[in-house]
Amino acid sequence: MNSVRQRQLLLALVALVTIGSTILVATASSQARPPVPEAWVGSWSAAPAPGPLPGPAVEPLSVNGFHDQTVRMMVHTSVGGDRARVRLSNRFGAKPLTVGHVTLALPFPDAGAGDLKPNSIHELTFSGQRSVTVPVGGSVFSDVVTMDVPWTADVAISVYLPGDSGPPTVHYNAKTTTYIGPGDDASAPSGASLAKTIRTWYFISGLDVLNRTGAGAVAVLGDSISEGYATTANANHRWTDYLAARLAKAEPGRAPGVLNEAMSGNRLGHDGTEWKNPQTGINALARFYSDVAGQTGGHHRVERRHEPVVDACGDRLPRHQVRERLTHGALVGRR
Repeated sequence: MNSVRQRQLLLALVALVTIGSTILVATASSQARPPVPEAWVGSWSAAPAPGPLPGPAVEPLSVNGFHDQTVRMMVHTSVGGDRARVRLSNRFGAKPLTVGHVTLALPFPDAGAGDLKPNSIHELTFSGQRSVTVPVGGSVFSDVVTMDVPWTADVAISVYLPGDSGPPTVHYNAKTTTYIGPGDDASAPSGASLAKTIRTWYFISGLDVLNRTGAGAVAVLGDSISEGYATTANANHRWTDYLAARLAKAEPGRAPGVLNEAMSGNRLGHDGTEWKNPQTGINALARFYSDVAGQTGGHHRVERRHEPVVDACGDRLPRHQVRERLTHGALVGRR
């Protein structure tokens, strides 16, 4: 083969390789996802409710509130991010709530109950100040803090209440241990001084993170089944926890937040005060906008109810069940 022919074949081969490479790059580019802008999304939340009525088996703090005490609470995230903010709630308070000091950290259970990893403790501020007063019926977000919040893992929120808080806003059946002690220990890595324990969340209703999932959040409205009433304490075995873990595993870095807004005993059209159990919350219809539609990044809503809300023999239903059926229709209409 002469040199001219060899040169022609070589040029043809180079051209073929170049075209093939271009096609591969173009195909890969077309399959690659476009960049997603950063956005706030709810990672954890809990539906607020009034505290319970006094009783022999009821913790007095859940009725009367706190004074010069630190409350350290563990919550389980659904999605992670590199910045965070915490929402405090005084929705059912009888007086303005003064919060003296709040921190966000990673728990360190291997070191001791209620302990925090020392290098993970982040001081939270509110409009640049360490303390904040939350009005009656109101809520407030902390300033943004730079922190690597993990996916599907526990984080600790410590709240110091310097004065008389009055009756607290609670999520009564938290299924995780809360640690309580005297004075301001919100920044203390050790939980040794927080000797009193109870499984209720006080004055906290949300944790948001900033990330690039682009998937928003799923808010779950329900009662005891969704809240995880019979699940093992401190194990994060609510079905919503399993859902969050499954979504995160199926699509790492792209899964939506999962927000559990369920409460044991909660009803569609009846408040807990009607049967002397205020801790079961106001009716789902009344709290839908604040607890579900108002969640950060909320794109999807799931309703999971234990009690039947539709019956083929509607004219034979007891009056309260008829009301449940009607309010269920109104709630669905609001979606």
